[in-house]
Amino acid sequence: MQNLQRVCVGTNFSPEADLAVQSAVRLARATGARLDLLHVVHRPALYERVIHRHAADEAELVARATEHLRQSASGAPFAGLSVGHHVRVGAPHTELIAGCRELGGGLLVVGARKRTGLSDLLVGSTAERVLRNAEVPVLLARRALPEKPACILTPTDFSQASRAALDEAIALARRWGAQLVLLHVIEPIVQAYAWATDLAGGEIYVIEPEELQPEWDALVQTLDLKGVTWEQRTIKGEVSTTVATAAQSLNADLIVMGTHGRSGLTHALLGSVAEGVARSADTCVLTVRAGSITFALP
Repeated sequence: MQNLQRVCVGTNFSPEADLAVQSAVRLARATGARLDLLHVVHRPALYERVIHRHAADEAELVARATEHLRQSASGAPFAGLSVGHHVRVGAPHTELIAGCRELGGGLLVVGARKRTGLSDLLVGSTAERVLRNAEVPVLLARRALPEKPACILTPTDFSQASRAALDEAIALARRWGAQLVLLHVIEPIVQAYAWATDLAGGEIYVIEPEELQPEWDALVQTLDLKGVTWEQRTIKGEVSTTVATAAQSLNADLIVMGTHGRSGLTHALLGSVAEGVARSADTCVLTVRAGSITFALP
């Protein structure tokens, strides 16, 4: 595991992006990491004629954005931090990921706008595309991360794919002195519909929470939980909405979870649990891709 040395945060100067920047500032201050602000100049083809008519060429747009970044980073919240400003041109999600990679960032922070319309349903937002494709952990900031989070929720399916996220959650809980809640959600294997009149609208489960205690015992034995206040929970339900509901009931400041990074037709049809949680939760979500280099904090 490596210490977090560089935090990259994407901003388009919107209120949602401001929450991401606030979160990134607090993480950088807590870890002593360098902070890099990234803005992407994206010119939709629809507006090309208007842009050219006003003589706002690409260089001018980049210069304006760069100056705006510099002014934004000159305020009191950034005092004492090492801050860089970077403006790129292209598709936002692609350039945010590429910029973070080129800068050697260990974490990419993005904001999340509210989803509206059929387009978002089919295509997905910039934040979800970043979450899906980034090679480093991604913090999706739906609200500003507190300076000292009090509760961290981390779902697990007992697989190796979720292990990296568990290690990160434990490291963060230890650093902040936060309560750590380990959660497993038992999903129904069948959703009964109208043709099964005796089970209409019901759900079928083949296992009860207490039957998973051996899996919990085996997992906990492999975790370094020394100095961490923690508990385990097993709940029945659909994973994404159940995790989001649990986070709300716990007033969790952060959800830490693994992602498989699905793409293509499989993703279009099934989606990803991490993206489902990111859509449903009203708190910050940190995703850690299985097999990625993670940033466990000391």
